[in-house]
Amino acid sequence: MSKKNGVRPGGAGIGYVSVIIIFAMVCLAVFAVMSIRAAQSGDGLNRRAGEYTAQYYEAENKANELLAKLDECAYNSFGSDFFADSFIESAAGTDGVTLTEESGSVKAVISAQIDERQSIEMTVMFFGEPSLHGGARFEVLGRRSVTVTGESGDSLNIWNGSDLPQ
Repeated sequence: MSKKNGVRPGGAGIGYVSVIIIFAMVCLAVFAVMSIRAAQSGDGLNRRAGEYTAQYYEAENKANELLAKLDECAYNSFGSDFFADSFIESAAGTDGVTLTEESGSVKAVISAQIDERQSIEMTVMFFGEPSLHGGARFEVLGRRSVTVTGESGDSLNIWNGSDLPQ
């Protein structure tokens, strides 16, 4: 074995291999930490989604309970000469319900709070003469979740694509 200026005959010295292995270990450690953080983040997101889903179904159950109460009031008002007036009077004290008369029928808007920013809004039409509507006492016209801001209860002002700003 001849030594010429301190160079080994096999090529690269042991120092280069050590640096590459240390670099690979650092990269693997960084990727491991990033994977753990991503898993924790995903877990938190799943937990919040589960909590919101539970709140949503609780609010939907409350809205359905209010609908059942209104249906009972409507049932008791059938046969009256003034169905709308009798129904509105019997359901007047119900919280979360807005009633309006529309040509002998009553339109009810039922609202149930999901959380501090959203609520479920169900629109139902109660018929004064179910025989004209296939025997149905009411029809659910729509169900949606509504986002409210501030204490005024105004909905969010979102640009709808028309009237471009100048």
